[in-house]
Amino acid sequence: MKKNNALTLATIIMLLLTSLFTNITYAKTSSISMELDKTKANVGDMIIATIKISNISNFCGYHINIKYDPLVLQAVDPFTEEPFEKWSMPVGGTLLNGKYGNASIAVNNADRGILNFGNTYVDTKDYKASGKPETTGIIGKIGFKVLKSGNTMIKFENAAAMPDAIQGTNLFDWDSEIITGYDVIQPSAITIADPVPVSTPTPSPTPTPGTILPDDAYIALEIDKSKAKVGDIVVATVKANNMTTLAGYQLNIKYDPKVLQAVNPITGEAFTYSTGLVGGELILNKAYYPYQVASNRIDEGVISYSCSYVYLHSYRESGKYESTGVIGKVGFKVLKATDTTVKLQDGGTMPGSIEGTYAFDWHGNTMEGYRVIQPSKISVISEPEPTPTATMPTPTATTPAPTTTPQTPVTTQGRISMVFDKTEAKVGDIITATVRVDNIKNFAGFQVNIKYDPKMLEAVDYQTKKAFTKTTMPTGATILINDKYQPVDISANNIANGILNFGKTYSNLVNYRIAGKPEETGIIAKIGFKVLKEGSTIVKFEDTKSMPDAKKGTDLFDWNSERISNYDVIQPGKITIVNATPTPTATPGEETGGGGGAGGGGGPGGGGGGTSPSAKPTATPTPTSTSTATKKPKPTEIVKPDPDIPTTVGIHYSYLAGYPDKLFRPEKSITRAEAAVIFAKLMGANENTEIDYNVSYNDLDKSHWANWAIKFVSYKKLFTGYPDGTFKPNQNITRAEFSTVVFKLLASEKGLKEEKLEKFKFDDSKGHWAQQFIEQLSDLGYINGYPDGTFKPDNNIKRSESVALINRAMGRGPLYGAPQKFEDVPQTHWAFKDIAEGVLDHKFKLDSEGNEELMEIIGNQ
Repeated sequence: MKKNNALTLATIIMLLLTSLFTNITYAKTSSISMELDKTKANVGDMIIATIKISNISNFCGYHINIKYDPLVLQAVDPFTEEPFEKWSMPVGGTLLNGKYGNASIAVNNADRGILNFGNTYVDTKDYKASGKPETTGIIGKIGFKVLKSGNTMIKFENAAAMPDAIQGTNLFDWDSEIITGYDVIQPSAITIADPVPVSTPTPSPTPTPGTILPDDAYIALEIDKSKAKVGDIVVATVKANNMTTLAGYQLNIKYDPKVLQAVNPITGEAFTYSTGLVGGELILNKAYYPYQVASNRIDEGVISYSCSYVYLHSYRESGKYESTGVIGKVGFKVLKATDTTVKLQDGGTMPGSIEGTYAFDWHGNTMEGYRVIQPSKISVISEPEPTPTATMPTPTATTPAPTTTPQTPVTTQGRISMVFDKTEAKVGDIITATVRVDNIKNFAGFQVNIKYDPKMLEAVDYQTKKAFTKTTMPTGATILINDKYQPVDISANNIANGILNFGKTYSNLVNYRIAGKPEETGIIAKIGFKVLKEGSTIVKFEDTKSMPDAKKGTDLFDWNSERISNYDVIQPGKITIVNATPTPTATPGEETGGGGGAGGGGGPGGGGGGTSPSAKPTATPTPTSTSTATKKPKPTEIVKPDPDIPTTVGIHYSYLAGYPDKLFRPEKSITRAEAAVIFAKLMGANENTEIDYNVSYNDLDKSHWANWAIKFVSYKKLFTGYPDGTFKPNQNITRAEFSTVVFKLLASEKGLKEEKLEKFKFDDSKGHWAQQFIEQLSDLGYINGYPDGTFKPDNNIKRSESVALINRAMGRGPLYGAPQKFEDVPQTHWAFKDIAEGVLDHKFKLDSEGNEELMEIIGNQ
């Protein structure tokens, strides 16, 4: 069951402020005030509210809650006039702007007319040492755009998330103490009059304020069926016709919640208080900044939704107005067999409306003279007879022959997990922890609390190796990175105590929902842990008092700002740190299973490709620098693991798949498109991953099955196109190209750098554009050439060879104990274990020899 709003200040700002400020002091003759630049205004005016403090001793931080009527006023930036979003902060302040580091956070709810925000200095010790306290000045300014006439107020107001507040305010000093005894000065009431029409000559045909609408102007509510059965969804569509210069609207739709349930007509998901209409055609042009507000009362059967352009001047200047089309759609799921109605109706909150509708023109004036067309009643003809429910198979993506789209396995329940790239390490090594979510429905935000032993491990950036600080946010995410939805992150780490506490969310949830492409699977963070000393240790998600409703130290939120509860939390395995003793280098030609030969990855060309009967590659020796798990120490060297966290246990996710005919085709060459999908999945991306990156290849259109992956790997700079502007998605990828991509992946994921090599192994690669990458990967032991001393860089690489190379390079597999999945890959096939490693989502453990052994296949595969 979902409950509570996402990322409330109870879970975030308490980390920054309230959890620090415990004692209470008293200040003399001091105040916080909100001053308005005007208390009488007209519709369309902007009122600027300035928040000030006066004589607040040693002022260091604040937390404020402001309430206003969102039907009358719209909170905006007073300088840019851009509407406030969930994470918008006041501007124009003169306080808390020094060199002591700021931690600010806002969790506004514009739909309900609530602005909740806070700010504090972080380096309070240096601030106090300066001896120059900030006591009087401006906290910030907020603009309020007037939407309609009437009397209204803006005021500081208490909130449930601020139990100790003084009239919606908390102030803190440089000793981390709550200040009390100050006055809270509220602003005066506001009187808003209708604008006085000004007659200005306007050339025809541009309408002016007061233009009479055509006789056939109307807003209609239409339903797709008037007879339905229990369980059916009736789709109601709101349309506008000849609403000349339409620039905004507000609708109030009334229905009987005992008979109907409001749902998204596309997904069937139930409406919440903040769900808006979907499928609209009007008032969507981003150039004029459409601003949507939903304030539904689901229990009462009321959908209240509005949308309007903010930049009316630009809209008017375009000379191209909107008048006819679909405003939006809402579905109604039938719950009960009785006749009922859905209609546009004023619910008491829209005085002067036309049957529950307001329409506004591009001058901001209320439109009149249009009709409202209501739908007919809905007759529920009968209860549906019980019939067995057919189980629908998961659709398989159709791809153009001969290329097949790798398919993502289906799981029954979402999860958040933390996986290490290795669970055995030496002092000085960097262990990379990947935090990811899988199948989290409508995922939009998170907060996690991770605990580790700071005597054993140091938290660092997994790429730069720079040590974490209190405000460091982990990197490496593949989701929640789309700038269109304004991602906002915050961190409040406690490095001394081994705690990483951080969160991230999209702030523009309305547009994220409207897009209808939730990011439900992918990486949310990567963290490096530098090993400091020998022993055995753990890193895990852990509950904390600052996250009272968390699930094992995790909070996940959906695009309706509601907490998600139905998911699993998968902890990583124990880390064993051994002596940094030299590892003997394998003798060339010895079958060690590193990438060729019969050992682990085995067989011809395990590290590369392009084999032939007359040229069989030699076995690839196991490199000493690979991150593949080494053999475990003797039992006497291992500390007994915690009973709830098995030693050397982890999770690996698939990065490629077979074909719909249940074949893998191990000897088939792979195309550049297929390779792009493989590497995109290795980096945690999927079909729903959105990135704000424009890449254009003249031989690739948006309908191509691998377009999403090609765009992602191009964005990550793993792949580039050709000089003629093509990508050649259906061209087979060569050994040189594949080696180059593997090198770039290792550079991105593990910080591998180009090194000057003194010796070169392959005569046929000298002067080749990929020579550096080929030679360095060979030097690391990930790939090898042929007995005749060649590499054959321009030969195509095979699917079996590519998966073995990837596994060696990424320190994965081979996977022992896996069942046969493909008819053409029996367990005797040289690459059977490597292919299993690549195609199965699985939980594994390391056996006594350091081999990866299957424990459980995750999901339905």
